[in-house]
Amino acid sequence: MKLESALRTARELKEAGGETAIVIAAIDRLKEYHDNFDTHGYSIAQKRLSDKGRVLLGLVFSEFLVEDNSDRELIMASEKQRVLHSTLQLDARKIFEVEQEIAKASSF
Repeated sequence: MKLESALRTARELKEAGGETAIVIAAIDRLKEYHDNFDTHGYSIAQKRLSDKGRVLLGLVFSEFLVEDNSDRELIMASEKQRVLHSTLQLDARKIFEVEQEIAKASSF
């Protein structure tokens, strides 16, 4: 995913409802991703993620911001994630809270 596209999506998310809306949407996307993964496998679950879904999940799991998992791409994903956090003005505490919520959601 190109950074420009991710930033545009991040700004739209922020304007739509702020941090709480972002957290709720991220949890919803994770549930959807897990359902697709369990039913159809990794490749289909990845293909069914929209750009918005990739950005939401990428806020917590940077690997969702890349198409391949090469070392170079994963390093870039980490940088993209940092830029998204900065753009959305999410602090480390908020990201930790998102991670905790997603961990709870994925245990159902």
